[in-house]
Amino acid sequence: MAFGREQQQQVFVPFLPTKCGDAELNPGPPKSARQTKITDITSTRELRSRSSSLDDASNIDESLDLADVIREIRDLKLDLKKQVYDRVDELKEDVTNLRSELKQNFQDCARLAEENRKLKDNVDNLTREVDDIKARMKRDNLIFYNIDQSPNETWQDSEDKVKSFISDQLDMDAEIIEFERVHRLTNARTRPQPLVAKFSRFKQRDQVLQKSRTALKNSQFRVSEDFSPRVRDTRRKLGPFLKQAKDNGKRAFLNYDKLKIDGTVYVFDEASKDIRAVDYNRR
Repeated sequence: MAFGREQQQQVFVPFLPTKCGDAELNPGPPKSARQTKITDITSTRELRSRSSSLDDASNIDESLDLADVIREIRDLKLDLKKQVYDRVDELKEDVTNLRSELKQNFQDCARLAEENRKLKDNVDNLTREVDDIKARMKRDNLIFYNIDQSPNETWQDSEDKVKSFISDQLDMDAEIIEFERVHRLTNARTRPQPLVAKFSRFKQRDQVLQKSRTALKNSQFRVSEDFSPRVRDTRRKLGPFLKQAKDNGKRAFLNYDKLKIDGTVYVFDEASKDIRAVDYNRR
């Protein structure tokens, strides 16, 4: 027998539980379904919890990593700063040491310069003394130029030729003149070498020199004093000034290593390469 919908509902009504919490009348869904649903809920909650934990851990790790980086950067800056300060201190110390050494070097240089000046003065003084000794040794000498030279000429031959020259060219009595020695200046044979005659008496030497200055003006012969190398060099440098003075009509002549012009005595100045007057009042 078929029932209508209303009848069917009426039929089933007696079987519905009267209370939702009545387990006996409303046992609920099957146990397996409930467990699955609970398991799913639990799993979801665990996943959410784990995800939240991972996110929190990640955030914590990121926070820790950033702090570490900042701390490492700060430590690095401090280390670099310390290294720079240490290096600056080292450089300051080096500069101080260099300044001290430079100052000491300047002092040493000044001391050496003073010692060098004193040594130079001593050398100059010794040079002048040696030159003066040489000049004194040569002060009794006269040099005769352009007197014929014989092959294998001896000292006696040279002395005889000087005496003949004094008699013939200077018109003086050569027999009374005494020599310590007479010799040629060098052994060359290309032309007659000058004769160096050392007189035993300075007065006789001076008489011969004075007579030769007038008697040999227009001849090929010449007689001069015997000077040291320094004096000869100085006289050579004074030569052009002597010639210029004579060309200007002034009375000028050389006296040892000095030039006398119209009564004023001049010396050659090595620094200016010129002559300067000698102020004897300052001596």
